[in-house]
Amino acid sequence: MTTLRRRGAGAACIALLMAIGGCGGEPPVARPPVRPPKPARSIVRPVPFPFGTDTVSPAVTSDADGAVLVSWIDRRAHALNIARWRDGRWFQPRTIARGDLAVSKANAPALFAAHGVTVAEWIEHNGKGTAIRMSLSNDGAASWSEPVTPHPNIESEFGFVSFAAEPDGGIGVVWLDGRKLEGGREGAGDMELRYAKIDEAGNIASDQLLDPRVCDCCQTTIAATSNGPVVLYRDRSADEIRDISVILKSGDGWTKPKPLRRDGWHIRGCPVNGPRADAAGLNVVAAWYSAANDQPRVNVAFSRDGGATFADPIRVDGGLPAGHVDVAMLADGSAVVTWIENQEGNASIQATRVRRDRGRGSSVQVARVAAASSAGFPRIAISRDNIVIAWSGDPAGVQLALLHIPDL
Repeated sequence: MTTLRRRGAGAACIALLMAIGGCGGEPPVARPPVRPPKPARSIVRPVPFPFGTDTVSPAVTSDADGAVLVSWIDRRAHALNIARWRDGRWFQPRTIARGDLAVSKANAPALFAAHGVTVAEWIEHNGKGTAIRMSLSNDGAASWSEPVTPHPNIESEFGFVSFAAEPDGGIGVVWLDGRKLEGGREGAGDMELRYAKIDEAGNIASDQLLDPRVCDCCQTTIAATSNGPVVLYRDRSADEIRDISVILKSGDGWTKPKPLRRDGWHIRGCPVNGPRADAAGLNVVAAWYSAANDQPRVNVAFSRDGGATFADPIRVDGGLPAGHVDVAMLADGSAVVTWIENQEGNASIQATRVRRDRGRGSSVQVARVAAASSAGFPRIAISRDNIVIAWSGDPAGVQLALLHIPDL
């Protein structure tokens, strides 16, 4: 009881002293109220995708207003759909195509916007083979033209399409072309790499052979420099070296294929792991996967001369990469690269920022995935100060996230 009385008296005395400013001392200094610290800004911000879980194979691009266009395959509806996302809001989705779509996470649809035109590509079954279909929109993806095909209507293997803007208008397209495969069977002959140009009315012209023997099922990529398009792809030599080759287009036509770097990857089967490139002016960045000498790695290399030469590669992976790369060049000449990294029992989508002086930021884990095969090939686009990443999230459906570029 005595102890309790003393504590109560002490508390009363302390309260009195605080009220009168202390016993002859300086009055207490007023302090601002304590506020909780602001939470650190998350580099990765998920974007809700409200269009169902039975969705795969997303493609992304951005338009001149900074809005993001996302296309995807709805497996239940057998449709290729597209929707616009801007300022945290989705706008009404549209259907580009419906029918006998070939669903393949490796040979996924492509999407590109330039010159006020949006072009979408997808694959359809054609007998025992596949066929490329492409459609254009001149009204911001609200309506779409009748599809066109850049190759002969034969039963064979076609796909792995990529797009880039042409300097004089129109859009350049490259693809893997199986018109020389005997009976249309993969492996029964050589897969070709071909190029064509699509004008704003959807007409296809300038169908050209770029390389008569390439890897059968690795993704292609094409980027627009101020000198003209630069094409990168996985080549295939007579003795099964499957390194990345580069072809340039100039006023004199297309150059002969030249290795981006002599990795020396000897592999008899297709690794299903193509390169990606982006460009601004004469600056080009390329990202690719190689497992030469049983040492898998993801490399990034920069060019200052429109892709004619590249600096030594910069390795960005964490030691167990699965590849599945994409890359986007930023306004300051640096680049953001994404890839899939294997981990114990699963995998993760990783991203990092790389500078041409070989400096790089820390790797950021965008998402954990069951395996590289389940995520497909994540695709990225720039929207203002963010990188938009889209991937297949089986069984959850298409997934999207934003990376805040200044935080990388």
